[in-house]
Amino acid sequence: MMRVLSTGLVLCLLTGCSLFPEQTQSSQRTRRVTVEEFRSLQPGQWYRVRLHGKKDGFTELRTEYIGQLQQAADDSITLTEVSMRGRYESTSPLRRVPYYGRLFKNTGIDREEPSPKRLARDQIQQIMPISAAEAAQLKQPFERIGVDFDFSNGTSGPSPAK
Repeated sequence: MMRVLSTGLVLCLLTGCSLFPEQTQSSQRTRRVTVEEFRSLQPGQWYRVRLHGKKDGFTELRTEYIGQLQQAADDSITLTEVSMRGRYESTSPLRRVPYYGRLFKNTGIDREEPSPKRLARDQIQQIMPISAAEAAQLKQPFERIGVDFDFSNGTSGPSPAK
């Protein structure tokens, strides 16, 4: 009987370890954009600029800006026609537990920012050049709440089977 209990306890501990892995620091989060990268930026080109994530408890805010580069200095860039996209993501280890993970929702927002927008180099994680067509597509308003709506019949949830 003792062998069965100890085996069950060990299996429960192993399951807990697999559900709650140790959080490791990503090398991307500590990466800084170099001065050489700033000097290679071309005014008039569209860019997608990702900022370092801000963590608040078990929620992380990931922000990116889409805009046309007006000027690049050694310590900052200035964007015009700017659109901000933010994504709130849960970092709680409990979001991986079946059924309980449904309580953790990721959301996203999008909004136009006053132009010009100045971003400091130490805030920026990554700068990616994009085409004008891709910029127009990324600047389209969106809203991600995690709830599905079926507007064809005016109800929320899945469509009734036909």
